[in-house]
Parts: sequence; C-alpha cells; structure tokens
Amino acid sequence: MLNKSKHIALVCGATSIAVTIIFYLLTFDSIFTVPMRWVSLMFLILAEAIATIKTFTVKRTIFGISNIVTSIVHVIVVLMLSIVFVNLFPLMIKKYILLNILALCILLVVAVNFALQAAQTVLSVSVFFSS
Repeated sequence: MLNKSKHIALVCGATSIAVTIIFYLLTFDSIFTVPMRWVSLMFLILAEAIATIKTFTVKRTIFGISNIVTSIVHVIVVLMLSIVFVNLFPLMIKKYILLNILALCILLVVAVNFALQAAQTVLSVSVFFSS
C-alpha cells in the first residue's frame, strides 16, 4: 500500500505529463507534421517521467532531495531547449537530440554521484557509531 506522499507525487507527475500533452496538442495544429515537435514532446515526457519516478522512489534524505532537484532542473533545461529549438531551429533536430542525450547523461552522472555520496555517508556514520 502506498502512503499519502507517494500518491500525491504520482498524481502530480501524471498531471504534469497530461498537461504537457494537452498543451502540445492545443498549441500545434498537427503535431506529427514537423518531427521536431513530436521529438521535443517525447523528450519532455521522458524528463517528467524520470522526475516523477525519482520523486516516487527516493528516500527523504538530503541526497534524495538533491537528486529530485536535479531532475526538476533537467525538466526545466529540456523545456527551454524545446522552446528554443521548436520555434527558432526546427531543422536542427540532430543537434536537439544530441543535446537532450547529453542532458540525460549529465543527469545520470549527478544521480550516481549523489547515490555514492549517500552510501559513503551512511558507511562513515555506521563506522563512527560502531567504534
């Protein structure tokens, strides 16, 4: 059984994904005519799903909260990239995809770094209290 905060995180994540899809469908007449539009929608949904999953699974520690904040920053970066590339550079789809993959890799490195720091902190605290 899920607790109340996990229900709220799941509902907020699903709502943000639904609002993003509705916004794209209302903004553009035909979303599938220009590949940049649906690719940017795909990356936005992926970033929101990653943030929702992290919020759903991360423990309430300083490293967990930092991990969630980096996911939110990632969503903002992907949103800004989408706005710039969809409106100004719709033909530079390859650069847009590479920039999003780079942002995903940076997010992965930061997440692994936070996980390692959290594990090291737990280990040092347990060693401190055992001696």
